[in-house]
Amino acid sequence: MSTTMDPASVAAKAEANAPTPATPKPLSTRIQLWVRLWMFKLTIRSLLGTLRFFRYKGMGTLQPTYRKTLGSAGLVHDIWIPDNAAESDKLPLYIDIHGGGFAIGDPFHDETWCEFLRQKGIVVVSCDYRKAPSYAFPTQTEDLIDVVTAILNDSSLPVDKTNIAMGGFSAGGNLSLSVAQEKHLQGRIKGLLLWYPSTDFSAKYRGEMRDAPDGTPDVLAKSGELFTYGYLPDGVDLCDPRLSPIYADRALLPQKMRFVGAEYDVLCNEAHETAKLYSEHEEGDKEQGDVVEDKKQGVQSWRKGNIWWEMVLDAQHGFNYVTKKNPEAEKERKRVTELAYERACEWLKKEVYA
Repeated sequence: MSTTMDPASVAAKAEANAPTPATPKPLSTRIQLWVRLWMFKLTIRSLLGTLRFFRYKGMGTLQPTYRKTLGSAGLVHDIWIPDNAAESDKLPLYIDIHGGGFAIGDPFHDETWCEFLRQKGIVVVSCDYRKAPSYAFPTQTEDLIDVVTAILNDSSLPVDKTNIAMGGFSAGGNLSLSVAQEKHLQGRIKGLLLWYPSTDFSAKYRGEMRDAPDGTPDVLAKSGELFTYGYLPDGVDLCDPRLSPIYADRALLPQKMRFVGAEYDVLCNEAHETAKLYSEHEEGDKEQGDVVEDKKQGVQSWRKGNIWWEMVLDAQHGFNYVTKKNPEAEKERKRVTELAYERACEWLKKEVYA
């Protein structure tokens, strides 16, 4: 059980006693970044659309049960319901928030994960939100608070409203932590599943860019700067806990949290530091993962109270999405992803939905 803490204690731990404002970049730099970001957005949108249309390597073959408009922004979200579920059923609910640097992607981005959960008997609502740079922080958080509220009030879903988890990959993990701090959502989300999330825009706990053992550069090496530029308005407090959840009050967050990091990901360090800070307010001793089982699974793990940490070894940011050119490497990536999904689902069922 989490203990009550002073709202400023986590920030004090991180030595963030004064706001750290985002510094405006020179006009020429801003123009260059704006052009590069929009070119990147358009390229990714066209590429994904083409691959899905032609069902390249199975992309686009999985489909949600239906799509529905929720929230005042008029966005459309994907609903995944297990086969043979009746309207009267009360199934566990997972609210998925897709990643994409706050600038790209859509609810269908996470279709393999959503389908995986659906097959495990879990209802999934994969949410959309307005994107940077047209919409900067905190629009994404505000959109999702509105959407999550609408989901919780939707009587048509065959779900148990007392059995709800939320999570996301990368930016989706950040937004999950951001949304969960909303006052009127307190106590309604039981757990957060946070896949390689960004948690610290102040850069105090930023990791190093490192190539993977096979020489593959960090996925965020080129795109990270673009995403940050598009998402952060000038003068924003970089220690705002909605933006940088490492500074969040642990008492405002759901009781149970699981962090999944990737060893060769620049965001791994800040995610790990966040897990450690949150765990300081948990009862009991820190328990290291079983050495034999961790080796078998290809991870390093620990838990303290309701905080779980897992680092997937030899993996990069987006390891469950970014394919490998080498057939053997791709086969291994799929195996690692399947194992990670199984572990995460087991945690949801045993720790959150139990």
